[in-house]
Amino acid sequence: MLVGWGTQAVKILGGFFVRTVFIQMLSKEYLGLDSVFATVLQLLSFAELGLGAAVFTSLYEPIAKKEYRRQVAIVFYAKRLFRWIAVFTMATGILLTPCLPALIKNMPDIPYIRAIYLMFVLNTSISYLSAHYSAYLIADQKTYVTRLAHNLSYLLMLLCQYVGLVLTHNYFIYLFFQVCATAGEAFAYVFYIRRRYPCLLAYRQAALAGDEKKRMLKNMRSLACYKIGQVIVASTDTMLLSSFVSLAAAGVYSNYYMIIMAAQSLLGQLFQAMVASIGNLHVSTAAQKQEQVYESTQFLAFFAYGLCSACLFTSINTVIRIWLGEGFLMGRETVIVLMVNFFLQGLRGANTAFLYGCGLYDEIRYTALAEAVLNFFISLVLVQKIGITGIFVGTAAAYLATGFWKEPDVLYRSVFQQPVWKYWKHYGCYALVSMAGMAAMWRAHDLVGECNLAGIACADLVYSIVFLAVVFVLFRKKEYVKYFRRL
Repeated sequence: MLVGWGTQAVKILGGFFVRTVFIQMLSKEYLGLDSVFATVLQLLSFAELGLGAAVFTSLYEPIAKKEYRRQVAIVFYAKRLFRWIAVFTMATGILLTPCLPALIKNMPDIPYIRAIYLMFVLNTSISYLSAHYSAYLIADQKTYVTRLAHNLSYLLMLLCQYVGLVLTHNYFIYLFFQVCATAGEAFAYVFYIRRRYPCLLAYRQAALAGDEKKRMLKNMRSLACYKIGQVIVASTDTMLLSSFVSLAAAGVYSNYYMIIMAAQSLLGQLFQAMVASIGNLHVSTAAQKQEQVYESTQFLAFFAYGLCSACLFTSINTVIRIWLGEGFLMGRETVIVLMVNFFLQGLRGANTAFLYGCGLYDEIRYTALAEAVLNFFISLVLVQKIGITGIFVGTAAAYLATGFWKEPDVLYRSVFQQPVWKYWKHYGCYALVSMAGMAAMWRAHDLVGECNLAGIACADLVYSIVFLAVVFVLFRKKEYVKYFRRL
């Protein structure tokens, strides 16, 4: 975990540095194009249909029982499926090339724009070639290996992109190193598996049993709806910005998105690392123990995201202003909605970890699709009525109408076998404390006014101490708080 956080922090700082060079060497339109094409390829990733999650869910039991032949059969069956997905993604991406003008309002005069898009398609297709190995490592609770391989290849990519941009000012060179990094990460997984898991090579001719294949395909079907819904929700904001506002607006938003995702990537590691452990916990312990672990995880999500959302709320515009200038700022009302979304999705992290770990895709598959449809249509209506902020209001509204209440209901009914009101009692307290913190930081910012990074850092430090004290006073007698105090 510490290695993951360390490499992730370096990765984030490197990303900021290279983006600064990107903006200086190229234009705001290139920044928007980079964001839009990345989003288009994120949409194409629906072809994966949740296969990765289905693979590591299917692997929990054979890994726990050391059934190597069964493990290999699952991994190499997944390998064949991932190769077909890579071919499908490449073919679909090429066929969508003529549709690019419909995705971008006022197409900019950027040369070879279709060739740029095809490099994004190639990069996404390559990423599937070793996905079966990364799924195996996750199931074997070696998430730190996949994270380390990804972060190291990413850092090397940033270094090469920086040199390429400074020497050539060429966007193609920038993308070329991105493709090389993806290929390098795939090779790293293959090398590690062959060195550390010779058993996979010894049984590589093993065939997957018919009932195992049916169970795995059933999980994929359930995950497909969930995956498609997630992909559409994640892609809607940027696509609507580029289609109904401008490519430059999508570029401006991408800077906020980068900062928010930097915080998300650091905090999200807490929950991503738990998924395999939750899967093992689900098949080996009683419901009461699982509920205790869930409540501790939910409290951790509240503390981390409640603190971070308030600090980000007052600092993000200052960081953007100092980093890039006034021309890259978004309005305060937009930032408020972005931070509310960040907090809501953060508290959702505990639910998602348990839903994945316990394999409850079938019960929430239509919820994710409903969220995606509502997100698109509400955002589509609101962007034309209230502008950019309406897109992000639509994202929050769609979640509140669907997964916000459905996901905890499924967990408490199917896993913990307890009434769901216990969840809402905790959630209500967490939300009130966090929203009060955001309001206090907003008021303090208005009283003090704009300040430099040092002033923001001091304000965030003071708030963190106060927040920690308030949380301790309010929740110190809770069993899950006593658990963290004993660590």
